[in-house]
Amino acid sequence: MTTTLPAIKTEGVDAFLNTHGGPAGEFIRFTKEAKFARLDGEEVPVGTKLIVVFPETQHGWIKFNDPGQPPTRHMGGMFSGYVPPPRSELGDNDQSLWEEGLSGRAQDPWKSQVLLPLKEADGERLFIFQTSSTTGLRAVASLISECKQMSKREPDVYPVVELAVGAFEHKDPRVGTVKSPRSRLSARCRATGCRKSARGQSWTTKSLFRVSD
Repeated sequence: MTTTLPAIKTEGVDAFLNTHGGPAGEFIRFTKEAKFARLDGEEVPVGTKLIVVFPETQHGWIKFNDPGQPPTRHMGGMFSGYVPPPRSELGDNDQSLWEEGLSGRAQDPWKSQVLLPLKEADGERLFIFQTSSTTGLRAVASLISECKQMSKREPDVYPVVELAVGAFEHKDPRVGTVKSPRSRLSARCRATGCRKSARGQSWTTKSLFRVSD
């Protein structure tokens, strides 16, 4: 069965991110326990089917500031043509001033980050997968590469994926097996028109990100 979705416009999302520092959706991440979970700990089960609203993907740099202070971002729409500035232009280049990370080494305060909007294929919830880890960024890059090719062949189609967990052997044998986020393409859906929700109400692009007054 084909699911019909509204056409995507990114200007409003970009403006919201620039003003408020990020979207107000349900952030999910891949945890150290190899699970997909919201920031409050609620797990999003492996196998969950999600529509990848890839034209809304945001990428760039993020710097976490003192407790109680919002992070500093240099981010924009990937498919809107935004190119993040080089790391050297962000400042904080004196490594002697960097704080020590969990590894015991000085840690760069600036991290690459990607925000990938997702919509439940069989429900109402809207998620934003956020990652700054090497394995997470690689997983998103692989998915975005597929989306890019799909958009060339079928510009009005979004992929539907199932959340999955992969694994690989680290080059350092002391580390051993490393689990990483994965996704499996399971279906496709149209990106035009208006989709009816399970409640019989229409939802639009604006509902992907809740903008408060």
